[in-house]
Amino acid sequence: MDVVLELADEHFFSPYVYPRTWPEDDVVRQSLSLYAIGLVGGIVLYLVFAWLSYQFLFEKALLSHPRILDNQIRKELDVAL
Repeated sequence: MDVVLELADEHFFSPYVYPRTWPEDDVVRQSLSLYAIGLVGGIVLYLVFAWLSYQFLFEKALLSHPRILDNQIRKELDVAL
């Protein structure tokens, strides 16, 4: 995780997010950075596996069932995120 934090800090957080007056070795800055990296990584991981599950495991014939709502998949994604 140190390598990921260092790369993200060098290429994204230092030039675009944090002011220059906030040192890179500050505990609060590192905590916020790790939280952001974990949050974005979790969302990406969830969406990748949800897409794979939909493409390869979900039986698409179920979408023609009368109890399926209009735009149900989009609504489920909105609730999940």
